[in-house]
Amino acid sequence: MSRILCCWELGAGFGHLYRLYPLVRELMERDHQVLVATASQANARQVFKPLALSPLEIPSQQAPFKPFPLSHNYAQILLRTGYWHQPTLRARLQAWLRLFEACGAEFILAEHAPVALLAARLAGLRRAATGTGFTIPPLVTPMPGIQPWLAYPEERLQQIETEFLGLLNPVLRGLGGEPLAAVADIFAGAEIFLCTFSELDHYRERTQATYYGPIVYSPPRHVLEWPRDSSRKVFLYMRAANRFFRPLIDHLGQMDLSVLACVPDLPAAEADALQKPHLRVVTEPVDLHQVAEDC
Repeated sequence: MSRILCCWELGAGFGHLYRLYPLVRELMERDHQVLVATASQANARQVFKPLALSPLEIPSQQAPFKPFPLSHNYAQILLRTGYWHQPTLRARLQAWLRLFEACGAEFILAEHAPVALLAARLAGLRRAATGTGFTIPPLVTPMPGIQPWLAYPEERLQQIETEFLGLLNPVLRGLGGEPLAAVADIFAGAEIFLCTFSELDHYRERTQATYYGPIVYSPPRHVLEWPRDSSRKVFLYMRAANRFFRPLIDHLGQMDLSVLACVPDLPAAEADALQKPHLRVVTEPVDLHQVAEDC
């Protein structure tokens, strides 16, 4: 029996939680002691309530605001999330190390949690990473571009790699850790579980990968009625913070469709204001298996 800490750092909504839930449930059924530390506490409490788990809060130090252009690759995505700011990165690593010690973690399972992986590396803990192609990039140097329709010069990608390591490695050394030779070393020593299909991988460059297929979970509750009968049904799952949400929901509202939209971060009053006879907006999870059959 092991004491396992499941970690989720980056992202929002329910997707990461739904990938973790079946794993946590299975580990608990095998008599492991499982703890969960997640972003989006309200959603996490809702998802893990059937398992009587109270999620721990993840280290939440925020870097000062800094505008960034379109991210070219995984390294730049991490820079956008605060890796550019060394004091914040150091504080996040130290907070994870304190959490590991406080809960007596023996194994770290990371779901889009790169700082937790780095902290586990510093602590010498066993670790694994789960995720899609987006959250687990090809482990090559330099990190490839995330937009396959754009051609990035190799020199530019290498420049990003050098910039990233130049910011991260002094922090690791300051905490007594070994520097990384490449951005891909974030995942060094971790068992990788790529939970997608090759056809849905975000990267065309990936080779010699093992695809385990998606972890498909949906809560067996919140089965909702569609707003009206129609042979054409559309289900939308999106965050209200997405800049395309308002234009898309307005466009769907003008079409002859039956639309069910799940928008977890939308305030209730705004959800009510969007309701139409053929458009229903909800903020709680829905049964995706039923939705898939209906659409």
